[in-house]
Amino acid sequence: MELNTEGFYKKPRVLSGFKFLAHITETRKCGNRMPVYFPNRGTLDVIDYRLNPNDRFDCSVLFLAQLGEDDVWVEDIEEWEFVQYRPNTQWTAIKIETEERDDMMPLVTETIPARTYFKMLLNSIYGKNYFCVMIEGGGGNVFEATNVEINNNTAYVDVAPNAEKVEHILFTNIDTLEFEYTTTPDGKRGYYHHIRKGNPMSETELASIDFQDFYIKNTFDKLKETVVLYDEQFYTVLGMRTNLAKPGNYYLYLKRWIYDCIRKVEIGPNQKFIYQKNSNSWLVDPVEVLFTDFNDIKDQLRADDVNKVIVSGVEKKLKRVSEISMGLLHFIFVNGSEIEHFYSTKNTRLRVREGKIATEYLLDHVKRMHV
Repeated sequence: MELNTEGFYKKPRVLSGFKFLAHITETRKCGNRMPVYFPNRGTLDVIDYRLNPNDRFDCSVLFLAQLGEDDVWVEDIEEWEFVQYRPNTQWTAIKIETEERDDMMPLVTETIPARTYFKMLLNSIYGKNYFCVMIEGGGGNVFEATNVEINNNTAYVDVAPNAEKVEHILFTNIDTLEFEYTTTPDGKRGYYHHIRKGNPMSETELASIDFQDFYIKNTFDKLKETVVLYDEQFYTVLGMRTNLAKPGNYYLYLKRWIYDCIRKVEIGPNQKFIYQKNSNSWLVDPVEVLFTDFNDIKDQLRADDVNKVIVSGVEKKLKRVSEISMGLLHFIFVNGSEIEHFYSTKNTRLRVREGKIATEYLLDHVKRMHV
């Protein structure tokens, strides 16, 4: 059967119930293992099977497991199919639905508490079982887990190299998490995605000043962790400090526990914090601030961290900004090997946009000076 670049069948291998019983016999004759994943039971090493002699239709089957594991009874083997997504890995037992249903609905849905899930996942990574190692990491992307670390109520999952360049997935408040396994009949392999057991808070949105109050009460009164999603990464808020130079602004000090570093992020008065119920975190929503006053424009561009400015849609390196006369600003940019001079007009404006990766400075309605 044809495989994709990741080593999975392009179309999953499917055997009906009785054909799978014959496959068990052939596989065991060759001395190979036969791991089978059963809903609500997990993965068992099947060593043989027995038909129920009291069933005149020979449809009731007992799957015999290794010593120390419980056997599994199947009432009607004709109601089951067995699917394999990758060569030499476990099979997944799927009960066929007899009623009409949407073809895109999951065939198997099983929910596992987070701590149990991470234990099974880690054992699979180390080869102790054939548990599914595919995990959803947000945005609908599915990754292959390569390691798991649990620190109190937080889990860190390392993932294999991938096109999205994601290296880690962070799960907070794992005691309120469950993982749900889903297999679909559209040719995609099964994977686990997380769901929150009840919402710690209803969906809400907080303004910058309101988030300050929430953080203080949540941290010092309730003694709970406050997590934000910033720059596509989860961070724990360690503290905050008022920016005396900019009234209404303050700094958040953020920590990722898997790295030995702290990040300092400036929060403006127009910043919004949006609660994400699935991860019990707060999304720091990017905002854009418009400046039209020339003094404000000059002050913003003179900040220490301003290096590049997008001038009428073209990114240039800022060298200097100065006020050459009342109400007239002079901008000097480096564009490749050229030095370019611009001056302001009455309609000049600066937009400061807090992006996912960095702050962008967009300067519009300026005219170039040919020196």
